[in-house]
Amino acid sequence: MSLGDFFVVNANSCSKPNRYQTKAANTAINPGEMVILGTGGDAEYVTTIANGASDTADWVGVASTMDTVTSSDDGEVWVWDDISSMVIRGKATTPSNLSSTSLLTKVTFDVSSELQTLDENDTSSGVARIIDYDKEAQTPSWVDFKLDIADSIQA
Repeated sequence: MSLGDFFVVNANSCSKPNRYQTKAANTAINPGEMVILGTGGDAEYVTTIANGASDTADWVGVASTMDTVTSSDDGEVWVWDDISSMVIRGKATTPSNLSSTSLLTKVTFDVSSELQTLDENDTSSGVARIIDYDKEAQTPSWVDFKLDIADSIQA
């Protein structure tokens, strides 16, 4: 995945990123990537989302720093985790699919080896509620969303 897939457009004025631990040998988290709690006995760590990430994950937020993890040592990453009030901006998987009917729809994420995008067509177990997009462009270059979930982690 790449640096800056997503970024916080606005956050609570009192919020700040918090430090989370990452597991040795896991793929390093880049700033701008969506972060969830680890699974399979690794709940003390955070990790990046998988393709189709949905409301079944324990969401943490958006990474604000580069992960310090190595192949042999645990690392740490700072994460914007006040997701109840954050507006996040990123790219849609297929921007030309965005329309006024996309607004307020809950969707999932697409993840490839290169980037994380908002899957504007996948509404099964959606977690990201589309609140705005680049309506002025022929092909929208951005989409804004809020994580709309019951279970999240906040330090």
